[in-house]
Amino acid sequence: MFMTRFLTLLTTVCVTFGPAIQADDTTEPPVTYTLEVNGQKYLLSADKTVILKGSFQNPKVTLRASSTRRFVHDGIAFDYPANFTFEADLSDPGIRTWTMSGNNVTLMLFDFDEPVKPTELIASTAESLKTNVDRMESTSLKLGTLNAKGQSALLKVGDVALSYTVLAMPAAAGKSRLLIVQDLPQDNGQPSNERTDILKMLGDSFTQKP
Repeated sequence: MFMTRFLTLLTTVCVTFGPAIQADDTTEPPVTYTLEVNGQKYLLSADKTVILKGSFQNPKVTLRASSTRRFVHDGIAFDYPANFTFEADLSDPGIRTWTMSGNNVTLMLFDFDEPVKPTELIASTAESLKTNVDRMESTSLKLGTLNAKGQSALLKVGDVALSYTVLAMPAAAGKSRLLIVQDLPQDNGQPSNERTDILKMLGDSFTQKP
């Protein structure tokens, strides 16, 4: 039963995206802004009031939108590009997902109410896409102070190759949480430039609560 639900959800996430459910955990992280007044910078968020201390006469003012959004959930947080689309599916409490998609890269965070290994998720993804795992190997990635371990794999769907990096995240006992980086590699087989940028962003921005 669990695997049937899992495969249905994977097909939805990997192939098509429906509208996001609007609820607490499904609200897209906000864009933040930096207001620069005569060289002094103030961090702003939409609909939140800040007080600018001092007196200004003919001030030189610049407003800049952040190039990233910050995803925060249950003790972990990381930045992702502000222009990525955001989707969330909490319809099944046993398998909750958050998806952030760019041109080549899709980030997916899966919360499971039972243990699921990276190898199992990759195998189930291949099954949902009706293909085979072309290559799979152990991998690790430094995310802040966390040395995240998992599996990388290459799946071919017709003439299209998709690479997957699936990393185990901290989770409560008896549960599991997996972070997936899906990439559409370049024609020469090398990772896309977007994937390179995303991995650096994750490494630099990832934080976790003790």
